[in-house]
Amino acid sequence: MNISMLPATIYFVGIAAVVAAKPDSNVTRAVIFPETGKATFYNGVQLMPHETTLNLRKVDLANAPSDFCERLGGKYDANSICRVPLSGARLWTRTTQALSEDSNFRKAPSFLNYNRNARNLPQAYSGTDPDYVAARFDITGGTLSGCNRVAQYIVTLNTTSEFELFLEQNDRTARIVLGSGAAVAIENKPLHSMTSSTSSDPTQMSHFGWYYAMNGRYLTSIANSLTGVSVDPIVAPKTAVVGPKACDPVMPVDTFVGTAIASAECSAVFYP
Repeated sequence: MNISMLPATIYFVGIAAVVAAKPDSNVTRAVIFPETGKATFYNGVQLMPHETTLNLRKVDLANAPSDFCERLGGKYDANSICRVPLSGARLWTRTTQALSEDSNFRKAPSFLNYNRNARNLPQAYSGTDPDYVAARFDITGGTLSGCNRVAQYIVTLNTTSEFELFLEQNDRTARIVLGSGAAVAIENKPLHSMTSSTSSDPTQMSHFGWYYAMNGRYLTSIANSLTGVSVDPIVAPKTAVVGPKACDPVMPVDTFVGTAIASAECSAVFYP
């Protein structure tokens, strides 16, 4: 294998919308992590805050200075994973590979399956406005697949490239050089234990509801009562996607044992 062409896997974890790019773009698909840092309401359901981070294993950082994580604005945790908070960030790799999608990726849940009135994302999500977008990953090539982490469906991108990962944030683009077989995760994780909404309707969930908020609907019941605009009830997935294999344990994500990692509410989806 050409030493300059290295394999790596990128994991997209949590509340993440996979969208098809416009045909006039060199980007084939994009994965959008919405800004979910503050609790809000949708149709009377409290949507719980999440945090989006870029997670890099220290062992995968090729020839990086010891303080490289800090230069990216991140910190190492007890497992030697560099966690970089993301807000209004854009990420991408450079590869000559065409994009392919395997059968596991085609099993990814579609938001349209839960909300028949689903629409395309509003224009605000097309860029990196930090009021709407925590992170946007532009995909030009590689193999899209998926895996299950307990009940949570996670999209993966297997790519062979030079291997350079680029992070654009705060008017600065950082070039991150990784080694062969590197594992990277962009994770939108809840900042609390998994909690259902206080609604008596068990299908109204406090995590999956972020996809409804992204859909451009009014967020608060007060606004609905004043405007007369109706909103769709939150219907969330309850079980794991059938078919995909279990995710590789080297995936650099939070390792705490809790119900959040087992929840299909925090699965990535096709949008719409």
